[in-house]
Amino acid sequence: FGSSLFQLKHAKLKGAMQMILLLSVVCAASGFTLEMPELPDLIGTVGKVFGGNFTLKMVEEPKVFLPKVSQIESMTREESMERFHWFFCVYVLIFLGVTLLGSVIMVVGPILKSKAFASSSDSAESSELLSSEACDLSVSSYEALGPTFTALSLWTQQCLVILSFGVTMSLSLVASLWSLKTGRLSKVTGLDWEVYLILFCCVGLSLLVQAVWAVARLKPGDRFDSTAFAVAAFTSMAPIISDFYDTLKDVIFGALCLQ
Repeated sequence: FGSSLFQLKHAKLKGAMQMILLLSVVCAASGFTLEMPELPDLIGTVGKVFGGNFTLKMVEEPKVFLPKVSQIESMTREESMERFHWFFCVYVLIFLGVTLLGSVIMVVGPILKSKAFASSSDSAESSELLSSEACDLSVSSYEALGPTFTALSLWTQQCLVILSFGVTMSLSLVASLWSLKTGRLSKVTGLDWEVYLILFCCVGLSLLVQAVWAVARLKPGDRFDSTAFAVAAFTSMAPIISDFYDTLKDVIFGALCLQ
């Protein structure tokens, strides 16, 4: 009976995680169809702060989406900079949203999983121990907790690496070749900011999927550090240091050579 109860609660937890991911995808997709309001000009505001002016500056939504190279070249410098500042704010908001959602999954998920396991246990002492460990979030490092996963086989690890690289390369090729065919591949900026944004959201979605998978494989009673997902998100989504960025940059260079 206890095992059945744990399986039921574990299924409910997985269902809740899937619902969270579904809602995040819907919200990301709706962002491309709904009219966006004015956003804070983070770059312009920071520049004003250093100049002694603490007024929050706003930037309007770009008038043209997915512009061709000829349209970008015809823009004034002011229009081009406002376009860049608006998308920069969107990138920051998406990054913060993904980081917050992923952190909640990796912090709250193990707690719920531990409580579900503890409630199905016959030993009150072990139940109290698991609950106290799950609720104690003051531990600075989760690495000291010992092995928390069942080790993956070498074949599984190789398949995951091939899958990750294959998806990244495929999306980069599709984005670059489509931009090349439609006249949207620039020698200055590469892809349009809108195309970069779609790829950026794909990286964030993949991180959320990995967070759900990590919580599902975590042993009951163990937990992650509260900053684990934030660190992973920054190293995976930030330019220059991200492997996704390096792969995309190489593909764009190849497409420019074809151009």
